Amino acid sequence: MGHWRQAFKHASKIVRTLPELNPRHKQSDAPRQATSGRLVLFAIVGACYVRPMLAQLNPLILPESGDLARDPIRVAHLDVPGFTEAYDRHTLAYDVIHRPADQAIVLVCPKLFNFAQPLRAAKIQVDGTNRKIAKIARFRRYDEVWISCGPAPERIEIHLGADTLSAAISIPDATLAGRDVVIAKSKDNALDWIADWAHHYATLQRATGFVFFDNGSTDYGPADIEATLTKAAPNAVHLVVPANFRFGPTLPKVPKHLSKFFQAGILNVARHRFVGQSAGVVSVDIDEMIVSEQRTIFDEARAARLGYVTVPGFWRYARPAAGQMPRHSDHVWRFPVDRGCQEKWAVTPNSFLGRGGWDVHGVRGYHANKWVTSATSIMLHCERVTTGWKRKRQNDGPDLVPCPIASRVLTGQKVE
Repeated sequence: MGHWRQAFKHASKIVRTLPELNPRHKQSDAPRQATSGRLVLFAIVGACYVRPMLAQLNPLILPESGDLARDPIRVAHLDVPGFTEAYDRHTLAYDVIHRPADQAIVLVCPKLFNFAQPLRAAKIQVDGTNRKIAKIARFRRYDEVWISCGPAPERIEIHLGADTLSAAISIPDATLAGRDVVIAKSKDNALDWIADWAHHYATLQRATGFVFFDNGSTDYGPADIEATLTKAAPNAVHLVVPANFRFGPTLPKVPKHLSKFFQAGILNVARHRFVGQSAGVVSVDIDEMIVSEQRTIFDEARAARLGYVTVPGFWRYARPAAGQMPRHSDHVWRFPVDRGCQEKWAVTPNSFLGRGGWDVHGVRGYHANKWVTSATSIMLHCERVTTGWKRKRQNDGPDLVPCPIASRVLTGQKVE
């Protein structure tokens, strides 16, 4: 019943904004207006009902047996151990999304590199009608292909060399409109970690929506993630999105991270499709807990002149008992000289910066980051909340000292 109460509360706010249904306004036919108001209220409740949902992407993927494959940034990278297994050579687009206001379709892609020229020469059809590429927008770790279209496109077909790729066209989702939303990507992180993380953002940052991209977990399925989010944050809307693409390799030398197309690409799928009408957006990982004073990080971004703030990060460490899985609440230790990590960010999607390209540590190429650092929020990076996919993290040496902020904030963020 808690979900329905939340839905009625949210719907009532909407109804009060409609002059013909607001009792403060004059009504010439009170009984008829009251009946009309109840009907509208119940209709809106259906739309406002807080529930977990599963969304499917519509990707375009080249066959691995075909002749066309994405080149690496440098040919020498092919000799790096693990590069071939992690590098995405065949995904053309993570999703194909209709942009009604632009009368266009946008393909959110990994870096195109050698795909660009044959794509420009390809035969592209939208619902059987030939279409041309209007532009290719290039970003640091992903690209966008824009194609003009009619008012309600349903399917795209691309004849690329000997291959024909086809996909349904995704429609922008207004489910999270007006909500403060947290975006995360994850693979096989413990469900207890996901629960603690979601509870933290729902309670301390008052998040009312979550977009959770699952990058091919094998320990559990999307339904398990939905159930976990519902338990941890029962008054928020949860959108779980299976996204089983290659994550990309970390290279030993610069450019170390530029081949990780998935991270940036999937954030911009969210921007175009799921959170474009949201009130605020935060992008964090499961091991990252933003702590704020006075107001939430969402409110801070809304109050900022540019509608955008970055949050400085600091490592926090755990000393769990032998054999015990570390939880966020165990990360109450730091070094005497604090060890920082890269920032994360919050943005209002309809701001100038919010409408530009998003990446892991900032928006629009990070150019504004040094000017918009939060003075009242920090991000606690929980060192042992990890599957060890990137590197082994286990630093619980004798030099650690207690962190009062982490002790006060994280200790209560444990969902049983």
